[in-house]
Amino acid sequence: MKHSLTLTLILTMFASSAMAETATPPAKESPNMGNMMGGKMYDRMNNHMEYMWEQLDTNNDGAISKEESTAFSNKKFEEKDANKDGKITKEEWESYRADKMKQRQEKMQEIKKKMDEIENKKPASPAEEKKK
Repeated sequence: MKHSLTLTLILTMFASSAMAETATPPAKESPNMGNMMGGKMYDRMNNHMEYMWEQLDTNNDGAISKEESTAFSNKKFEEKDANKDGKITKEEWESYRADKMKQRQEKMQEIKKKMDEIENKKPASPAEEKKK
């Protein structure tokens, strides 16, 4: 009985140390999280979160103070308050969203145009050269 208890304790300790060595990495680095969210989507979300952190932590001290958060919120409010009356109407909100959407679409068109230009500048493959 005494030997089996000792053996059980030793095996438990061994199993615990083995499990600790193979623990799942934090969510930010977890490959499973990327797989669950479609990899690229997870990367884009993570990049956006990093960008937002940089926008909020204006003094770069690694923390977001209430003052920094309030300043960011006020800036975003002022962007939406087109007539600067201290209120955002539904029309101002919708206009702001439409403008942002238009800007995103224009940016996507610019990116597509640049990608097309790069694609057109690629040297021809050896098979395409033989056809000429």
